[in-house]
Amino acid sequence: MEEEEAWKKTSYTYDAYAKRLRTSLEKRRAALAASSSLSSTTVPPAPPSSTAPPLEGTSPSPSTPSAKARGKQPEQLQLREHELPPAFQPGVRMARRVFAQSCARGRRRPGSWLLPAASSDAGPSTSNRKGADPDSRPLPTSHSSSYDMKVEVEVEMEEQEAVEKARASLEAFRARMGEVEWKVDQMYVLASQMRAAAEAAEAMLDERFEVLGRALDARDTPLHLPLPADGGGGGGVGVGFSGGTSPAPRQEEWEKERRREKADEAWRLLRALARVDAARPPAQVGDAARRAVREAQRVGRVVGLGWWVNGG
Repeated sequence: MEEEEAWKKTSYTYDAYAKRLRTSLEKRRAALAASSSLSSTTVPPAPPSSTAPPLEGTSPSPSTPSAKARGKQPEQLQLREHELPPAFQPGVRMARRVFAQSCARGRRRPGSWLLPAASSDAGPSTSNRKGADPDSRPLPTSHSSSYDMKVEVEVEMEEQEAVEKARASLEAFRARMGEVEWKVDQMYVLASQMRAAAEAAEAMLDERFEVLGRALDARDTPLHLPLPADGGGGGGVGVGFSGGTSPAPRQEEWEKERRREKADEAWRLLRALARVDAARPPAQVGDAARRAVREAQRVGRVVGLGWWVNGG
């Protein structure tokens, strides 16, 4: 029901508008017929005096045609804005504003599109008079404004194409920026993972080297040498021995033995490191490790301890 009522309302509105437009056209047709009959019965104006000098920059106007000749000429229909139906007047005003803006941009002289086409047999137009109402000027005819409309349409199309190209380039840029942001995020994640792995490896190596350092420190601690026993419960050095050797040579022997043990421990550690380097693939052995091995071999050959470098 609501749809039928809406259609009925639309049809009634359209019929009323068509009736008003038909009445307006009939009145316009009657007014044009009356004006044409009146112009055919009026007396033509007197021609200008031949003694009057022509205006500067203008040519003398030709003789005014007779009423019969004017009746044979085709009539040029030039509608004015106030003569149009009220529904079309806002569109005309908008067109005037558009052309005024285009003229302000320097494409044409302002107000030139409002003037009718100049004819060779007509005098100066009344719209050029000073103080004429711009709304009472005739609208441009098809042969005088077709070129202007074509130029305006081409300009509008070019501007629209430029806007479309700019919009397309902006969309492409935004799409690429989305990909760049995703790649940057991925790189940041990978860098964070690599940093975490490096920190974990560093912590593990620090822990292992700490254990190794403690072991080496424990091995490097000085040994507590036992004191020689004596009969008196502890006398001075060289006192209370019944014909035994002096404790000074024995202490020197103990120190030599301790130094020899420390050297053996260092050699065993270096031998273990050399075996690890030897078991490593050649592609993974660095230049510093190769130089260290060569230096150790050279020192071993000089000192005569090359047996531990070769895995003795």
